Amino acid sequence: MVNCYNIAIIGSGQLGSRHLQSIKQIDLQTRIYVLDKNEESLAVAKERYEQIPPNTKVKSILFTQNIENLPTKIDLAIIATNSKNRATLLNNIVSIREINNLIIEKVLFQTKEEYSETKDLFDLHKINAWVNCPRRVYPIYQMLNNLLKDNTSSLLGIIDGSNWGLGSNSIHYIDIFSKLTNCSEYTTNTKLLDPKILQSKRDGYIEFSGTLNLNFKNKSHLTINSRKDLGVDTVFYLTNGYSQFIINESRKKLTWTSEKNNNLWETLDFEIPFQSQLTSMIAYEILTNNTCELTTFEDSVQLHLPLINGFIEFLRHNIDKSYKHCPIT
Repeated sequence: MVNCYNIAIIGSGQLGSRHLQSIKQIDLQTRIYVLDKNEESLAVAKERYEQIPPNTKVKSILFTQNIENLPTKIDLAIIATNSKNRATLLNNIVSIREINNLIIEKVLFQTKEEYSETKDLFDLHKINAWVNCPRRVYPIYQMLNNLLKDNTSSLLGIIDGSNWGLGSNSIHYIDIFSKLTNCSEYTTNTKLLDPKILQSKRDGYIEFSGTLNLNFKNKSHLTINSRKDLGVDTVFYLTNGYSQFIINESRKKLTWTSEKNNNLWETLDFEIPFQSQLTSMIAYEILTNNTCELTTFEDSVQLHLPLINGFIEFLRHNIDKSYKHCPIT
């Protein structure tokens, strides 16, 4: 086992600073490096870092705007930048530093070429990588997965809510649905998306509303709907014909019924862990066991591509035929 691990967080914005808070709590000897070209983001990250109690196992921390200040060897890098130019950033870092493991934020990339190019890059440098779609780690979804693990029927899933960011957040639900169905191959139908494109809260990015339909190879089906009207909780409905589950994350309630409990409805309260609670546990597993419960990069690419390609074709058909990328993050 390494005496002291080098952990780098690339991008110290909203998510990056939460990763940092969690890494400060890791139960391993650690040196932390935080890289961001934006001085204000670094200042916010430093402030949030100080909100977490001291950990004697953190031997040092460096906040920097210069990539050259990263150590020669990085045991784990967490890439928390936006999707634009992320592939270029990864290529630049990997070309000058030895990186063993990566955790990358979704949405991974904006063009289909970047997915294959980055996979080749990781294969060449023998980098282990995972994608941060953390619902697989949430206890409530792990419980659902256990309840459905012997399921031989296809699943029907519906996500419905108001203005919840269908473009940028659908991959979270596709990822957990893939886990619950044990199937990662699907096709995308974008015909019911609203033709008017929405502007994202983030400059330079867009959002979608309307309905997205996904058909999985094992006959499971996922409908993803984002309404323009306000005030509707985002709810995940799931059934296999024998059991029904209604997951409301904002209210932290699971309502469910099954033939096994005589079709009586039950309600269960649950908690959703914050990112500032999760990352240290995930990083510990990666650094000590070379694995974790997040989706591997290779599997996540398979889940991302039908979605990204579907959005690009939708943009080409409805907005501009010259679109070759999907500006979501």
